[in-house]
Amino acid sequence: MLADKLRAAAFSAPPVFEIANYSAAKNDVGSIVINAPSGIESGDLLLMCVCNGAAASFDPASFSTPSGWTSRRTSSDTPHISVYSKVATASEPSSYTVTWGGSEPDGSSGIILRITKANYSTIGTIGSVGVGTAAVVAPSITSTAGLNTLFIVFGARGETAQGSSYTSGWTEYYDSDATSGGDSYVGLVVATKPDADGGSSSNCTVTFNTTSGSGQAVIVAVTEA
Repeated sequence: MLADKLRAAAFSAPPVFEIANYSAAKNDVGSIVINAPSGIESGDLLLMCVCNGAAASFDPASFSTPSGWTSRRTSSDTPHISVYSKVATASEPSSYTVTWGGSEPDGSSGIILRITKANYSTIGTIGSVGVGTAAVVAPSITSTAGLNTLFIVFGARGETAQGSSYTSGWTEYYDSDATSGGDSYVGLVVATKPDADGGSSSNCTVTFNTTSGSGQAVIVAVTEA
């Protein structure tokens, strides 16, 4: 019957997600404060991504993990990407702080996604650094069976991350400009792709709009709750 088909279609949709507030810290600031997304409810999946533009002397192990969060992946190359997740409780704070050390903190950008009706699934390896106009490849991952949504997180050091282009099938969801200031500034973008069946996914190539900066990217998968 038509009603049964409509109900089946409703349950076959990928997890719903909502963008969070964005906050940036620049020029040798050793922390970043990211506002909590509006409308958080107990059980929501929160995905936080921080990108730091420091040079090789920066120690990525110095990234702190906020209370209640789980660190999922941190890159060892510049720009340093760090990804965290948590399941929201009934009493979340109004903001979250990530700190780091090292002799060259440099600029940073961060974002939190509030994702409803979803569980954290897996994260791929962080792709090798692309410099200048070179493309950045986020390596493929193997997601769990069932309905999934894939997120690519891409950080660019220097100039701008705006105007990036992606492999076919990916849709840019969020794009922050690195504004100005050269290598002391970083931009952060998030793109998404439905993955209805799970299993092995293809990689995603990001070509970003910069001539002298560098970038890295990683794919994160969430699955239906």
